[in-house]
Amino acid sequence: MVQFGWQRGSVEESLRTAIEVKSFEELCALIANSMSQVEIGFVQSYLTIDYYGYDDRVLEDVYIVALDKYGVLGWLNGTFE
Repeated sequence: MVQFGWQRGSVEESLRTAIEVKSFEELCALIANSMSQVEIGFVQSYLTIDYYGYDDRVLEDVYIVALDKYGVLGWLNGTFE
C-alpha cells in the first residue's frame, strides 16, 4: 500500500493528509484535481518522484514528490511497481 501525503508545516500535519494511491495515474489525477485552481496547473511530465531517505519520525523510507516550476508537493512511503 503506497500512501501520499501533502507537504505541510510539520510531519504530523502531513500525516493527517495521507491517502492511499494505487497507481502513478491515480496520484497524477489526485494532484491535477488539487491544482486545478493553480495558475501553473499540472503537467504530468513535470512530476518527479525521488528517493529522500529513511525517516525516523515515520519509520519508513520516504520519496519526495515534486513538480518542476512549482516545488515539493508531498511525499510517498513507497513506489509503484
